[in-house]
Amino acid sequence: MSQSQSHRGRAVSRYRYASELWRQYMAHESLPQFDRWLAAALKQYPQFGRRDRRAYSEILFAAVRFAYLAAFLDAAGRQAADEAALDAAVEEFSRTCGSPAAAAEAIRRLPAELVLQVAGYRYTRETSGEWPLPAAAAGELGHRSERLLEALERRQAGTPSLAVRLLWQGIPLDFAGPLAGRAGRSGWTAAQLDAFLAAQARKPPLWLRLNHPERREEVVQELEAHGLEVEASGLALRVTGERGIYELPAYRSGAFEIQDWASQQIGGAVEARPGELVWDACAGGGGKSVQLAAALANRGALYASDIRTYKLSEVRRRTARAGFHNVRTLGWEGGEPPAFSREVESRRGFHWVLVDAPCSSTGTWRRNPDARFRVSEAGLQELTTLQLRLLANAAKAVRAGGRLVYSTCSWLVEENEAVVERFLADHQHFRLQRMGLHGCPQVDADIMFSAVLLRRS
Repeated sequence: MSQSQSHRGRAVSRYRYASELWRQYMAHESLPQFDRWLAAALKQYPQFGRRDRRAYSEILFAAVRFAYLAAFLDAAGRQAADEAALDAAVEEFSRTCGSPAAAAEAIRRLPAELVLQVAGYRYTRETSGEWPLPAAAAGELGHRSERLLEALERRQAGTPSLAVRLLWQGIPLDFAGPLAGRAGRSGWTAAQLDAFLAAQARKPPLWLRLNHPERREEVVQELEAHGLEVEASGLALRVTGERGIYELPAYRSGAFEIQDWASQQIGGAVEARPGELVWDACAGGGGKSVQLAAALANRGALYASDIRTYKLSEVRRRTARAGFHNVRTLGWEGGEPPAFSREVESRRGFHWVLVDAPCSSTGTWRRNPDARFRVSEAGLQELTTLQLRLLANAAKAVRAGGRLVYSTCSWLVEENEAVVERFLADHQHFRLQRMGLHGCPQVDADIMFSAVLLRRS
């Protein structure tokens, strides 16, 4: 067999496996979180090496990002749309397939071949890297679809409508209204809105946070010796490169944590000082808990809670690895605050309470693009009701003069400013000190929201 034939065979094999994995994912009645699903699915192919797994991850994440665009091309192509009819085609698609649920159903019906072809087209426009799936193996886009793609691409160079920009990034068109509301609320310029949308096509870099600032030079040197590029921003380190970090001595000794820049700003909004009492009411896996424990420097106490009590073992493991031992864990289901120890009672509550509430995760679309298909009006209503309840109940544990911090990984006004304003209307003894978004588009990171509320009495 010639070298060219061998290369062709590998290309066809990779295309076949990528298509098979995509069809497996689409077969789920309710689409699971994609990154977790893919990690598990790849284990059924023990023949894949590290390079293969990285390639399939690149291919399939691009497919998730741009599958909605493929659905538009499929629908508009059947209607024989051309560039002159582009706006009408977009308007019709918005009526029939604008919601995340309708988008997911339309994507489910698409041939894997079309999704991978469109993903490859868009991938090459977003990165200087080579598309891991050779085009020759995937075949060619139909003439109508290619013509529409080119028309959309030309529009991006001019002054496209918000709907056209959303389609180009594979975002369901019903997000046009909420996104315009966010831009107005945050005072985004047109350039910032464009930067937000453009960023959705790419995964943000890896961000690390130093647990022990005095070890900065040691950590940076170790990362660079490992073949990674490092940029420092305060306690945050922006890391680029393809090497893993889990086996590095600095990681294993707790010198740093993996934590997105935006998430670090939430922990930073809790300006806890050594000796104070802090409650991380929705601790999850403990990323922010470790950050809060670092701020306390083993003085005072950090209480970490979650409704999923199995998560609290991870909190204990991570804080212990980092060398922080003033951490107490206990379950909380979101009702009345749990029974804390006498140290909390004697000081009449906490100096700081953090409620990092469950949310729609719209701020993590860059890492989890599948989340854009799981938002619904009914789901949002349930979330905002839960968010307000958690905030109101956790507020009971804040001492006079203490502060309550509310956060989400969402950019939706409905889950953020609107929840805070409803809370303040019912709790006159709290006063807003500051609130806003962190991260994209100003910083190459996820998006999170925080509000700091002072209890006056």
